[in-house]
Amino acid sequence: MFNLLKNLRYGISDVSDGNMSFKFGKEEEVLDNRKNFLNKIKAPLNKCIGISLAHDSQILAVSQKDASECAVKTKEGDALLTNKVGLFLFMITADCLPIILFDPIKMIVALVHCGWKSTEEKIIQKTISKMMASYKSKASDIVAAIGPGIHKESYKFENPAVENLPGWKPFLNKLKTGEYEIDLVGYNVFQLEKGGILPKNIELSSIDTVKDKNYFSHYRSVRTGESEGRFCTIIGIAE
Repeated sequence: MFNLLKNLRYGISDVSDGNMSFKFGKEEEVLDNRKNFLNKIKAPLNKCIGISLAHDSQILAVSQKDASECAVKTKEGDALLTNKVGLFLFMITADCLPIILFDPIKMIVALVHCGWKSTEEKIIQKTISKMMASYKSKASDIVAAIGPGIHKESYKFENPAVENLPGWKPFLNKLKTGEYEIDLVGYNVFQLEKGGILPKNIELSSIDTVKDKNYFSHYRSVRTGESEGRFCTIIGIAE
């Protein structure tokens, strides 16, 4: 999917791989789904680090001691960061953006959850700053890949929570219906560039999770009544 991540091992599951969230499925079934997908992308089952999303801006630097079988043990926050070869970062989403940051020079990888709250908290810029401060990364070396998520054509609300937040104004489009289109992808691209990432080093998935039924979507399920689920993004520096 992403040309910029050719030096990493990663995977993004879809509906055919099954639901990856314990919240929306039986534990045994979810574990089987995770095991099967991890095996599919050749990621070790016992070297995965999961995250319990807090919808804030907490960034967690992790190591082998944080790993668990199939990412069952989780840390709370919205970004995982590591420089450890052989570890795999694991995150489940539906419409929020999973964003991968990778410094191929210093060999640092991050997996960042960007819903509207963590985007408002500028978690992407904060993660870039942490990579620079803690690992001596240069922003110009970092590549970014924005995975499947909700796109502005689908992300519509009459009175969005972000309507009166100053930073969002360029990324809101009021429609004749009175609804606003919310450009979550655009705002995160803006923040990546503001954080020093070069435009040529930013790659976007074209997949809109609301429109593409190969992916779980909270936004769509609320409106259609279909069963909820979550897909996963996994990224690691392979041994």
